[in-house]
Amino acid sequence: MSSMRNIALNLLLESHKTGKYIDRLLNKSLSNNSFPDQEKRFLTELVKGTTRMQGLLNFYLKELIKGRLKNVKISVRQILILGLYQLIYMDSIPAYAAINESVKLAKKTGNERDGGLVNAVLRNFERNRSDLQDKIESFPDEKRISIKYSHPEWLIKRWIERFGKEETENLCGYNNSVPRISVRLNKLLKKHPKIRQLMNKEPDKIIKSKYLENYYTFEKGYNYSIWEAFDDGELTIQDVSAGLAVRLLAPEAGETVIDLCAAPGGKTGAIVESMGDKGRVVAVDSDEYRLSLVKEHEERLGLSSIDYIYGDGSAIELPTADRILVDAPCSGTGVFAKRADIRWRRKETDIEGLIKLQLNLLQHASEHLKKGGILVYSTCTMEQEENWGVVGKFLENNLDFKVEDAGKYVPNELTDEKGAVATYPFKHYIDGSFCVRMTKN
Repeated sequence: MSSMRNIALNLLLESHKTGKYIDRLLNKSLSNNSFPDQEKRFLTELVKGTTRMQGLLNFYLKELIKGRLKNVKISVRQILILGLYQLIYMDSIPAYAAINESVKLAKKTGNERDGGLVNAVLRNFERNRSDLQDKIESFPDEKRISIKYSHPEWLIKRWIERFGKEETENLCGYNNSVPRISVRLNKLLKKHPKIRQLMNKEPDKIIKSKYLENYYTFEKGYNYSIWEAFDDGELTIQDVSAGLAVRLLAPEAGETVIDLCAAPGGKTGAIVESMGDKGRVVAVDSDEYRLSLVKEHEERLGLSSIDYIYGDGSAIELPTADRILVDAPCSGTGVFAKRADIRWRRKETDIEGLIKLQLNLLQHASEHLKKGGILVYSTCTMEQEENWGVVGKFLENNLDFKVEDAGKYVPNELTDEKGAVATYPFKHYIDGSFCVRMTKN
């Protein structure tokens, strides 16, 4: 696995240097190389794991290299973080192997001195692991949970105030576990031979969703054999929570439907499938590259009813529609389990700017909706300001809209007291999400 460690290091360094999301870099590397499944799994865990747990790993480094960490070059820091992750979380790798491979990598990419530093730090960690863990446990709750579960402290403070300490720890624990991968079967196909074969082969690993038909979850983590079914258009990789917004939209054949923030296209495909590919679905996005991903989904699934508009969804000219989905950009706190690096890119101050954008998108969408039409607002965040806070402000300024009870469309256990869908990983074991259905009178 030495080559995989080297690739992992290069991906982490590229993300640090360019600011590109690690998920996109990893997916590109996996798709451009024909690695065996075992190596794919190793590389994926190493890259996503070190990114996810970097808060805790950096705490250990600061303790182990007191006052001198800023003098350690970034490549050596990343090698140390990769080594620490293997020592802590990858039980299949003996400690001596994790240390020796890290030392070899440091020497290969640097020099003998780098290798000596990596060897000393990792062995020091092994000797003092228990004391370091005890130190974390001695901190006040906000700091302790932040470091132990590797989440930003500002977010832990918010969650404790809202959910309490126990549920916050449960939420963080879920976010740090191997992500549950869900798929949506293509409703336009009568048969799904490849995925059905996989279901018959490993029935204990693939569980039918209790919330939505046509959705299945891989209970024991990612399975690379689903790619053949994916390439043949049998399925789309999509969390059950994403399907709830389309269920609220309830599009019908022959209608004009706008997906205002369409990329990367999972919900767009679900809309078209729900309409039997009969009607007009307008996919809008301000990112040209990401809009191209929607087109890839269309081709893969064999869809024919999608039109594309590249531009700012809060200002661009749109057709009049029967239904509009505003799946708004948000802080993404509901998808931390799958998006390893989002938690480190978000700042509390980002929320104010996101709210402004979300309101602008909703307002612009409402002006292109027919009377009697349906407007669905959805996010993948659990932060109240971006959810009911945005919807409340929109309703104050648009008295011709009213909320419909989501319980008419989805199981009541997924809805809140005001009639919106509100899912939480620690409660429903799907991504955190919010969506509300509004009718234009």
